[in-house]
Amino acid sequence: MGPSISLGKYEPDIVPEPWEEYQYRDLYRSYYTQSISMKINGLFHCITALTSLELNKCYTDPVERGDVSTTPRNCYLSVLTIYMDNKGRIIKGEKVNTTFRLKYINGEHILDSSFKIRKELERCVDKNELHNLVIKNKQITFRNGKIYLLKKFHEYIKQASICNRKTYINYTYLKFLKTEMN
Repeated sequence: MGPSISLGKYEPDIVPEPWEEYQYRDLYRSYYTQSISMKINGLFHCITALTSLELNKCYTDPVERGDVSTTPRNCYLSVLTIYMDNKGRIIKGEKVNTTFRLKYINGEHILDSSFKIRKELERCVDKNELHNLVIKNKQITFRNGKIYLLKKFHEYIKQASICNRKTYINYTYLKFLKTEMN
């Protein structure tokens, strides 16, 4: 596996998700890019994987109490990954939503072992349709009909597409070289 580079913080995307029903929550977001090896038509290729990572730590205390507990109860980790070939074409996309619970013990947040961790995989529509939806319409459509609107993440996807199409270097390595030179 090649290097993994953080692309920085980004603006919130509007997506109806289960954590939005909580009045109190902490939200953490980031983008990443990685170079990975993927088998396509029997041959291995260097693929750019662009990932949008979002962690929501939700609290269950009602507003009427006047005080807010800092103990996260339900946590949702959403990982959206777009895979792009060296020609700048989006070839695959998927989103994994993980639900888990933390508890506060002795001043630390630890994983609540009594709560079963749940993972849900959502696959994107096929590659030709997906590429056009992402690049032109700034959205991702999943096979279950759910639509994810892109904002800042779209800029990184578009940059990666242009880089992979017009240069002889993978987008992740280009970002890596740029950070090494600074």
